[in-house]
Amino acid sequence: LFSLDTLSFYRKGRHLPALGMHLINNTVGGVLFPAFTKIQDDKPQMHELARRGLKNIMFLVVPAMGIFFVIAQPLIIILYTDKWLPSAIFLQICCFSFVLAPFHTMNLQIMTACGRSDYYLYIEILKKIELLILVFLTYRFGIIVMTCAVATNSYLMVIINGWPNRKLIDYPPWSQFMDVLPFFLLAVAAAGVTQITRLLPQNNWLLLFMNATIFSAVYLGLAALMRQIPADLYTLAKQLKSKIRK
Repeated sequence: LFSLDTLSFYRKGRHLPALGMHLINNTVGGVLFPAFTKIQDDKPQMHELARRGLKNIMFLVVPAMGIFFVIAQPLIIILYTDKWLPSAIFLQICCFSFVLAPFHTMNLQIMTACGRSDYYLYIEILKKIELLILVFLTYRFGIIVMTCAVATNSYLMVIINGWPNRKLIDYPPWSQFMDVLPFFLLAVAAAGVTQITRLLPQNNWLLLFMNATIFSAVYLGLAALMRQIPADLYTLAKQLKSKIRK
């Protein structure tokens, strides 16, 4: 349906955020799943662990995807040269989708730890059917529209993945969203401030450095000012660092 060039741009743009989220998911999964398994019979404790884990992880994942988003164009040019610039739009779209990966990982692992692999199976079948329908309805409008639709659909997937945990650990998807909403708002504000780099000389190295620096400084500064930095972030970071070394 699509040309080889178009698919190459899509694959190249998707690669970088996908690589980052694959590392985070594997690392986080290795830390959280054993913990969930040990306390599977204690619903309040599982709820608290899931809540703390999600907030800590999303505090890091949201700005990571935000930085990818604001440096997309200079990053693609520096890494792959100008001819791959059309990949930048796909990188940015994928950031909107991959930022939700921790939701999917955590919710599915809770179901597995609670011994409800049947929920896992039903949900995966439902999601695949729904995704095929969505692709069929949007492919005729072009790959960018289709990719945007799939990325937007990721937010519905979070609701589907999190729905069983409404009963399993009393942590419904809307509560999960509200717990991490401040991080998304901080990222939007940081991305907005990075627009001042449009006034700078259009040098790719300079834009990459300035966008990443400004975004990080604004995000962390506002998070500290509004007291949104998770208290046990350092503990989680040590666990993740140890897991990565292994």
